[in-house]
Amino acid sequence: MKHLRRNGEAILSIFAIPIAFFLINYFMAVSQGETISFEQLFPSMAILTVLMGISYTGHRVFEDKEKNMVMRIKSMPVRQTALLWAHAVTSVLTTLASLLTLLALGFLLGIENSAGIWQWLLSFVILGLLTLALSWFAIISGLVAKTASMASSFFYLLMFLMMGIMFGGLELPTALHILMNYQPLTHTANGVSYLLTDGLLHADLGFAVLWAIAIFAVCYFFAMRKYRKLTP
Repeated sequence: MKHLRRNGEAILSIFAIPIAFFLINYFMAVSQGETISFEQLFPSMAILTVLMGISYTGHRVFEDKEKNMVMRIKSMPVRQTALLWAHAVTSVLTTLASLLTLLALGFLLGIENSAGIWQWLLSFVILGLLTLALSWFAIISGLVAKTASMASSFFYLLMFLMMGIMFGGLELPTALHILMNYQPLTHTANGVSYLLTDGLLHADLGFAVLWAIAIFAVCYFFAMRKYRKLTP
């Protein structure tokens, strides 16, 4: 967390960029005379926030690897997984803080909000699970990367999948349509949208949880396998 506070670029990515996109989408809707509710605006912005929240995770892991932090941790009387879990938990906490900032901003702007407390709490739990899962995906990139830029390159793949949410109404080739609509980011955004708008525990919400569990399990396994091979 101290390293994150010292990195102004990371702070900009995690907090400022989601706020900027939130305000752009809100004022575009207002300028066109549309009435937009918080439940309509939040899901896609929440996914963007999650992606920005993990955007520097791989980079931080790579830096620790290059500074021999792995060797230092292994020589200390702490769990060997502590270093990686610290990065994952940091990503989750900063992402949740950024999501709370968007929520507070919505209230300050007076955006219509009909969702109840339990709906918001469950939404944050789902988004936290997704963040945790993708954090371990980012950790793998940091462990296997040979350069700092390579450690952050995974982020662009996830931003590509984000297109399925931002441009869901566009007609796409069949293969691309399937890819964009049946992947974890889309299921999570749709599930959160149904939950906040109608209070429904839609199937997309279940798929979102399954995606998060599957991604976490696979990435945790391979991350730990790679981590143990870094030092004898």
